[in-house]
Amino acid sequence: MHLKKKTKHCKGFTLAEVCMVLGIAGVLMALLIPALMNTTQDDLFRIKYKQAYSHASQVWLRLFSQNQIMERARLTHNAANNDHFNRFRLQFLRVRDCTANNNSNCWSNDGETLDGGIPTSDAMAFIDNSGTAWSRMCNDDTCNGFILIDVNAFDGPNRYGTDRFIIVASNNLDVGYENETQTPSKVMPIPNVDPVNNQLCPSGNCEYTSILE
Repeated sequence: MHLKKKTKHCKGFTLAEVCMVLGIAGVLMALLIPALMNTTQDDLFRIKYKQAYSHASQVWLRLFSQNQIMERARLTHNAANNDHFNRFRLQFLRVRDCTANNNSNCWSNDGETLDGGIPTSDAMAFIDNSGTAWSRMCNDDTCNGFILIDVNAFDGPNRYGTDRFIIVASNNLDVGYENETQTPSKVMPIPNVDPVNNQLCPSGNCEYTSILE
């Protein structure tokens, strides 16, 4: 008696089915990869902002402890704010200084500006050795103690709340910018700006403070 061997025939995928699966996978990857890259880039910007803010805080505290921060009559006391920024600048290892009506050599104009044209061309600025750009807003008595930060200088997207941030030389933001006098003892982030605000956050949703928490 002969037993017949039973052979199982396994049906494989056809070329069309394989191509369909690969096509679907390709579409999904095309949708997911840009989002993942943007998330990773945004995380890097946030890390660099934290590092820049930490460094700025240490520098300012050192200057204040050495009595190098002069008293100002108001937040828009331009002579005092310029002096503060210049002393602040000199504490960094710098790759470029922009102190002679040449702000655009340190701060990219290819991106968001504040209030239609800030920083102005005569605002002092510099780029440190980490590639972070720092700038005052302007150079007159309409300006204040704000310091602008771009964590990757001339590289994009040059958008506030993403790779551009704002800190301020202050004692306590609760008193209101326009009322603050005396000697600013520290730098601190300005409050978060959720709605679009052309003066502080042109695109909206600027988490200037919460990123640091």
